[in-house]
Amino acid sequence: MKITRSLMVKGAVLGVFAGVLSGLFGVGGGIIMVPVLVMLGLDQRLASGTSLAATVPIAVVGVITYASHGTIDLIPGLAIGVGSFFGAFLGTWLLQRVKPKALQLFFALAMILTAVRLFIDLPSEGSGFDPQPLSLVLLVCFGLLVGALAGLLGIGGGLIIVPVLVLTLGLEPNLAKSSSLIAMLPSGVSGTYGNLRNHNVSLRLAAATGLPGALSTIFGGWLVHVIDTRLAMGLFAVLLVLSALQMVRKALKRG
Repeated sequence: MKITRSLMVKGAVLGVFAGVLSGLFGVGGGIIMVPVLVMLGLDQRLASGTSLAATVPIAVVGVITYASHGTIDLIPGLAIGVGSFFGAFLGTWLLQRVKPKALQLFFALAMILTAVRLFIDLPSEGSGFDPQPLSLVLLVCFGLLVGALAGLLGIGGGLIIVPVLVLTLGLEPNLAKSSSLIAMLPSGVSGTYGNLRNHNVSLRLAAATGLPGALSTIFGGWLVHVIDTRLAMGLFAVLLVLSALQMVRKALKRG
């Protein structure tokens, strides 16, 4: 597909929105970038690969933003990141072999599950991470799954990582969000490398989307301290469901 100037401008607008979501929820923004890129005319594989590449600068600035607020815990993020680095290679391998229709339906399901998850209350308080050997091993294994999803669907996995860290390890929510962003970086790099080899990524469009997104992440990181979180999550969940229904409609049209 030809990457036109108009498409890059639309990608930049999308990146700004994705960056705000990153700062608010500790996600890479892929859960919204992929369906919008598909609506803009990219096929599902190219949209997934381009989205994953775009999450890298967004996650980098997100980590810096959380660090500037003193809410960062490197160890759990790095442990998940080790697993996600290798898991992303599996995901990009699967991306070449899963039929586009099945991929669209799978992604739509992921969006609906994400919307449901947004209505699950997370504890408002927590503690830091206690790096026990078993916990570290389990986080690496968890990272393999997250990386595989990143490579296959083009999402960072933050909306999975954050509740797991909060509910199973008792991590304070903002520490969990920063750890989530740290964990996205290895899978974003390795997944993009795999997608480049398979011609499933446009680096030009990824840069046009990811760099504005990186800047707006700063705003999202500030917004998380002033906006009503439940309102933000509710609006985001509605958007996800509508996008998922649109993706299902397109997938079923394939016949």
